[in-house]
Amino acid sequence: MGGMLALGPAARAAWAAPVNQRGAIERQGRAWVETRRCTVPAGATGQLTVRAQFGSIEVTAGTLDCEVVLRAYTLSKAEAQRLFRGFRLTVKTLNPAAVLIRSQSSASARAGERLSADFQIEVPAGFNLDLETGGGDISVPSSFRGSVRAITAGGNVRIGKVRGPVKIETSGGNITLGGSGSEVDARTAGGSIHAGNIAGDATLESSGGDITAGTIGGRARIETAGGDITLAGADKSVVAETSGGQIRLGQTEGDVRAETAGGSIILKGARGFVRVQTAGGSINLFNLSGAVHAETAAGSILAQLALRARNFQASQLETSSGGVTVYIPSHLPLTIRAQVENAAGHRIVSDFPLTVEGASQVFAGRPLRAEGRLNGGGETLSIQTTGGGIEIRKLDAQTLEQLKKREDRFWKRWALNLPGATEEAGNAGE
Repeated sequence: MGGMLALGPAARAAWAAPVNQRGAIERQGRAWVETRRCTVPAGATGQLTVRAQFGSIEVTAGTLDCEVVLRAYTLSKAEAQRLFRGFRLTVKTLNPAAVLIRSQSSASARAGERLSADFQIEVPAGFNLDLETGGGDISVPSSFRGSVRAITAGGNVRIGKVRGPVKIETSGGNITLGGSGSEVDARTAGGSIHAGNIAGDATLESSGGDITAGTIGGRARIETAGGDITLAGADKSVVAETSGGQIRLGQTEGDVRAETAGGSIILKGARGFVRVQTAGGSINLFNLSGAVHAETAAGSILAQLALRARNFQASQLETSSGGVTVYIPSHLPLTIRAQVENAAGHRIVSDFPLTVEGASQVFAGRPLRAEGRLNGGGETLSIQTTGGGIEIRKLDAQTLEQLKKREDRFWKRWALNLPGATEEAGNAGE
């Protein structure tokens, strides 16, 4: 069992001789401990590549040196000495930007159950980081100006602010990212993801956990098989999908597609086409500038078109069990078609003139329909509910202020939990 840490390209020249020291063996709690220390000359920039077969990895900004803490979980000091002797750590340097740190263990495969290794490494903040471990946490608490790649087969990954691109993968752990000045790809097979502001495109995926993120400067794709999704906002398109949780999205400048198999959806605003769907939950959509298609099998729908909206494309609001309320600017030309399939006491109420069919039999459980052309008519807004009322309201400055307060109440419940949500995306990684 063992691992390898490498910095820079493969060796082609004579290696320099770094400092490599072994400490004394000490008993600490349930384990015998030995510390290996090394110091390696390095320039301000370069690349650190870590390949550890087992053990946790922590990288901080500083001079280039390392410490490996070995722990042998055995009562016998002689057995611990045997395990430590089998763990060979060698350090070689090629040039200030090329360092190789290699660890190898001659013990059997079971040694990994009794021998652990913690790699604590310092490199200059201008370095790129490429970190892998077969079992252990990865931590980069310092801010780095380069890129970061962090892969672990079983552990948590915690990365601070990074100016370059970030790629993170874990087969079983949580991911935390302070922010990035470039694109981010973060995936976990069993944990949550918490990210700050990301200046570029972002792909965030979890097979079983919540996902929260600050502002995404590019396109955002967020997927989880079992958790909530919360996003402060995005400068381009957003795709958000969860098999069982709520979706909360801030202001989005592009198109939005949000789907959940069981939870509510709230959207602070969007300039592009919005398609949202839930199998069981309410939908609240504010400040929509483009077309919208919203559907829920069990819940209410609120949709507010932007007060300054000039154009409108065909849209649809549909719920099987719940009411629908839509707020429309008084100047907007469009055609409204509204229907309650089973009126049973439900009504269609409108601030705009509509022709209503079935109003005299509203308690008979028959369909209730209404249609009208606003400002000469235009693209169609279709509103449909199986069992609920429909309200169509004019959007003026006073109503907008009331909706803004309502929207803020929704959002403030969650916004404080967003890592870096109050920071500017352009500052990510600095």
